[in-house]
Amino acid sequence: MERHPPGRKRRPPRRVSKALVGRIEEEALALGIATITLSSTATARRFYRAAGYADAGPPIQGFGITLGYPMAKGIGARRAPEL
Repeated sequence: MERHPPGRKRRPPRRVSKALVGRIEEEALALGIATITLSSTATARRFYRAAGYADAGPPIQGFGITLGYPMAKGIGARRAPEL
């Protein structure tokens, strides 16, 4: 059974991506990290904005002709990690 029109590129389900970002944020918070920064592709910027990330500077040169878009999200820090 074909779920996507022929010739259309399949994308990973958004709920998987959201779950992965959520898990990374949980781990960062547990480690006492207050801010997460990343370099997004042009395509993924909308996804990260919806997850609470904001632009954090002008685009930077990526691989080849691509650009990376710096983004950041403050997640707060509960506690310092135990050593």
